[in-house]
Amino acid sequence: MQGKTVHTCAGCGGLWFGREHLAGLMVAYDPDLASFDQLTKQALRAARDGHRACPACHRRLAHLVLHENDRVEIEVCRYCRGVWLDHGEFERLLAGREYAEFQTSLAATLTWRGWIFQLLSRLPLEFNFRPRRLPVVTYGLIAVNCLVFAMQWLTRPQDWFWLTLVPAEVGQPVWFVDLVTYNFLHINLIHLLGNMYFLWILGDNVEDVLGRWKFLIFYLLACVCSGLAVSASVDSVEVPRLGASGAVSAVMAAYAVLFRRSRLTFMFFVFQRKLTAPVFFGIWVGFNLLGFYFHGPGVAWEAHLGGFAFGLVTALFLYGRLTRRDPLLRLLNGLVTDSGT
Repeated sequence: MQGKTVHTCAGCGGLWFGREHLAGLMVAYDPDLASFDQLTKQALRAARDGHRACPACHRRLAHLVLHENDRVEIEVCRYCRGVWLDHGEFERLLAGREYAEFQTSLAATLTWRGWIFQLLSRLPLEFNFRPRRLPVVTYGLIAVNCLVFAMQWLTRPQDWFWLTLVPAEVGQPVWFVDLVTYNFLHINLIHLLGNMYFLWILGDNVEDVLGRWKFLIFYLLACVCSGLAVSASVDSVEVPRLGASGAVSAVMAAYAVLFRRSRLTFMFFVFQRKLTAPVFFGIWVGFNLLGFYFHGPGVAWEAHLGGFAFGLVTALFLYGRLTRRDPLLRLLNGLVTDSGT
């Protein structure tokens, strides 16, 4: 484990760290700690005795609470300074470091470079933690969309018409294929870049929490559900629809549920404001409802709303399970659990 030797209990899954082994891990966890002794020296004096005996010197271990928010407890030997972690506690311990990164991101100040970017693009800037794993699926989806667009640009537009979604073709064999394929086509470069930008800044975090395969399934189902919403529209049934915005809208909804304390910037004329993800996307949904009600031309409003509804329902359904297994997600959403979770 990061080059350190630890002992594992085959029965309960607990971990035992000798003092010399844990010190390096604790400094990696929090570089502000000069040594593990800084953490334990005074805290051990007031710590209560536990029921477990030290595996090294067989004396009673003392309980220390490291994170009140998530009730992360460790057991430390006052004499040899070895540390016992129950099953799952090590992951919760490391989550504290990632949570500190999240708080630093939220407190980051707006810069003139960000202001210029938003003034020109009107796209948001994200303030969240970096994903813990490389978002392979997110990058792969972006690559596929860009590759398909390049092929569109090199060929005739009519060569791709059969892959767009036409509501009038509901029930026909080609329609079932189009429910997915229309999400990978784009009208122009601006259309592509707008969708891919949102997938890039939001998809990595959602993929990190769901896992790669589940995120891919989630995205493809979002393609289908947004397509069904489009097909149910009675307006302009002969007009072909295309674009990844329906599936990306589902990613937006999942992000708003799972990372409700993250921030995105909103540009109002020339003024930047940080908003929480639910508020930001709540405003976005409001604009889409207005566009749908007044039949705003050139935008598949029903695809946006259908995809967002799918992502919202799915994320709310999975929320409890995901937060139980992910200590960082519990911290991000301000959930308190006991040490037995």
